[in-house]
Amino acid sequence: MYIPLGPRLLLTKSSDGLTFHAVRVLDLGGSVSDTIAANGGYRMYFHRNPGTAGFKRLSIWSAFSKDGREWTVEDGPRLTASADGPDRLGVGDPAVIRLADGTYRMFYKSFINEPASSWFPRPGARPGPQPAPRSTVQPGPRLGIRPPHHRAASELEVEFIDSSYKVAEGNVSGWFSTGQQADIVLSAIDFNNTGGPLLFNHNAGIASDGTRLLLADRNNNRALVWESLPESNVEPTMVLGQKDSTSNNPGAGPDQMNWPVSVSAADDRVVVADTYNHRVLIWNSFPNRNGQPDRRPAVGNPRKAMVERLVMLNFNYL
Repeated sequence: MYIPLGPRLLLTKSSDGLTFHAVRVLDLGGSVSDTIAANGGYRMYFHRNPGTAGFKRLSIWSAFSKDGREWTVEDGPRLTASADGPDRLGVGDPAVIRLADGTYRMFYKSFINEPASSWFPRPGARPGPQPAPRSTVQPGPRLGIRPPHHRAASELEVEFIDSSYKVAEGNVSGWFSTGQQADIVLSAIDFNNTGGPLLFNHNAGIASDGTRLLLADRNNNRALVWESLPESNVEPTMVLGQKDSTSNNPGAGPDQMNWPVSVSAADDRVVVADTYNHRVLIWNSFPNRNGQPDRRPAVGNPRKAMVERLVMLNFNYL
């Protein structure tokens, strides 16, 4: 086996084809070889670096041996860089195979600084080097990338899209300010919009008093109530923590919630663990309308302005 060693080759030997040891260095003026059986002996193909034997670019040569040990470089190169074309910068790393019909085929590498489609275009395309494809961002509300006319199999295929996007209308110049509102929202239906009564977001605790069904809809900052146990995908009868089934902003008022994680119902009462408000909300009679606070003087809450039948118990995490 011959191993590339800079501009030379290292001859190695093995008795079993698995374990090899170095024998000597072979200096043929080239490296990166491929050897085949030919004409009662062996022919080795290798490349020579630019500047060797008067050639300015990488070129492929051959040597012949009767015993695989002593080699003679054959006259002239086997393959040189063309004046124009995909291999005009040099040829190297040859690999030769003999076909069943007795002919030979050589595979080699070259150095191409244009897209492959420039030299091997699709049928009907103009041959020769073409300008490198450029991505084009379309003006206006449409955003997309125009694919090139020619594309090699190894190139990334980008599909042109024709979508409309909402334009930010903040009209704010200069630096950002504290508390400044965002203009548009990504990965959400909209600002303060649940998407409807049956679109839950990180729903958690569920409870029933035997007649009604309650669900803590955490990220929508609400608790949903069905007056009777649903037998199909029906909308809830009412919502607690929000004024309607669309809004989902958090709040700390007696009719608002912030990440409720658990809900319970018994003896016509409702209890909600209002997590990020660090409190428990208790309705002493079952609510009958959206956002109903069931007001009552607060217990354990520093804000004493609560009225009627809502009980608030405040907790702070240690």
